Amino acid sequence: MSMPCRRRVLPWIKAVVVRWATLNMLAIGSAVAQTHLVIVSGLGGEKKYHDSFIQISQSIATAANKRFGIPDSAIVWLGEDSVSKAPYFRGQSTKTNVERIVGQIASHAGQGEQFILVLVGHGSGDGPGSKISIPGPDLSAIDFAQMLAKFPTQKVAFVDLTSASGDMLPVVAAPN
Repeated sequence: MSMPCRRRVLPWIKAVVVRWATLNMLAIGSAVAQTHLVIVSGLGGEKKYHDSFIQISQSIATAANKRFGIPDSAIVWLGEDSVSKAPYFRGQSTKTNVERIVGQIASHAGQGEQFILVLVGHGSGDGPGSKISIPGPDLSAIDFAQMLAKFPTQKVAFVDLTSASGDMLPVVAAPN
């Protein structure tokens, strides 16, 4: 793909992916049940990726609140930065923080409530070793499967927008 074509196509692809992911993950979120949303954005590496991951994460959080009515208190965004003042940002996306937040939500989520986990960033690996690159130790597909297992009576949506994401699905797939 030539550079001028890439400059026109890549932003369009990114916009389509964000809209598709947001609409699909939130389509399950109805007024019937409380919906909890956790967005984990990983390490950007280069500035353009860092900025893109922030923009995508913020767009998803804003759409969840403004377009789909998920309350501010039910939206958690964890990212690469440790001191961001951005809306919905609740801290750095370390393994410890992600596991803590998901565990807290799981312990309070009622039967039939909905939990949406969105990953944004760089990924690597394959099969159960697939992971998202975050500050500190990375989170693997097995880690996510263990976290999501804490929601046995809730409806769960797992949206992986990382590179090398396809291998996570068979590991995290479960009823509901």
